[in-house]
Amino acid sequence: MQDGTQSWATACGCVLGLVCLWGCSGGKSNDGSSSSDSPSASPSRQSEKSPASSAKSRQLPTTAIPAKTSQKKPLVTAEPPKKGTPQWLIHQMLLLRFEKIPQTDDVAKLRQIRRDRNLKIVLLAEESIAMTHKDPKLVEVFNAAVHQLLVSRVSIAMQGKEEDVLKLYDLAELFYKRDKKSKAAAEAAYQVATFANRNALRFPDPQAGWLTEFTRQARLFASRFPQEQARSVRLLDAAGRSCEFHGKTADAIRCYQQLQLQYPKLVQAQRATAVLRRLQLLGKRLELKGPTIDGGFIDIEDYRSKVVLVVFWATGRKGFEQVQAKLNAVAKKYPKNRFTIIGVNLDAEEPAVDAYLEKTDLQWPQIFYSDRNKRRWNNLLAKHYAIRRIPTLWLVDQQGVVADLDVNPDRLDQQVRRLLTRRTASRP
Repeated sequence: MQDGTQSWATACGCVLGLVCLWGCSGGKSNDGSSSSDSPSASPSRQSEKSPASSAKSRQLPTTAIPAKTSQKKPLVTAEPPKKGTPQWLIHQMLLLRFEKIPQTDDVAKLRQIRRDRNLKIVLLAEESIAMTHKDPKLVEVFNAAVHQLLVSRVSIAMQGKEEDVLKLYDLAELFYKRDKKSKAAAEAAYQVATFANRNALRFPDPQAGWLTEFTRQARLFASRFPQEQARSVRLLDAAGRSCEFHGKTADAIRCYQQLQLQYPKLVQAQRATAVLRRLQLLGKRLELKGPTIDGGFIDIEDYRSKVVLVVFWATGRKGFEQVQAKLNAVAKKYPKNRFTIIGVNLDAEEPAVDAYLEKTDLQWPQIFYSDRNKRRWNNLLAKHYAIRRIPTLWLVDQQGVVADLDVNPDRLDQQVRRLLTRRTASRP
């Protein structure tokens, strides 16, 4: 650990000779930036090019972190603070931040304009930080400067240069080492998570590495800053959804479990419990029962010894008729005492379901609630298992155990045949 005389500029790879906020360690690059504390798992090189996305990635995009509030343009016509003060520096940053960018079709030129503007903000922010970091009375100004510094560093890093990505990660670790409980440390960590999320949105293919990095940063933020409840919940939920969408079930489970454990009283934690119930269904016995649209009642326990396909669906869903045709074709190949289909309808209006059943050859029994408050996404089964999308297809074996939570209609026949053959082979 070096002493506190090392400059902030040296610690952050900047050109201003400012007073150090804290001691720094590790080797430095040619521009003076410290890189030893940068997370080794950061896939910064992969931000330079977009890998080909899988079909599933294109259909189910990565979830963005929901914005809490929108940033408003400051009243730049108001009397500015006294020139040379840290408050004046903040004012100058905001003027630059909302300065109109020249219109041009030259993408390279536009990128350079934005980069230059953000670098100017970085210099102003560093100067303001150096003037305020030791004065408790100016902590709000300090935090405002830190925010502007980090937002600009994220924008610069988004252009994909590895050294810029490392500087952003280094800043987060430096603020955390300075004061683990500070607002600045939390802000830095959140901006890094935001950066990873934005890259996961740009490059959703799990092979690109950004989805894994976003998940890691989301969980790290929630672990380090549990007091930042709103941000932690948004990050964990977005990371969990993203992993779930892209089939990274183990990572999704870890995110939802952390959300559930850290904030058990929140509504989001209760939803996480339902999601976990669904994600962990594979290999477990399915509980599913409810009233039918014709006044009867279905309990999957009554379907033991049969292979059962459970279909969560709704009329009007684009492409469902094609899916239905494929499912019906498979159902016709097997006697009803060996394979059957149960529908769980999520429509709001019963006449719409009746009309659909009349015009198609859909003959499966349908779980549908007469209580209007239990329809659509308030359907008790949809809520119990946190169904995210429709149609959703589950395959259940003859013992009532879930065999597949993401059935592909084109492979259904093969799966049903395998389950039926397995049961036949196991008989004495």
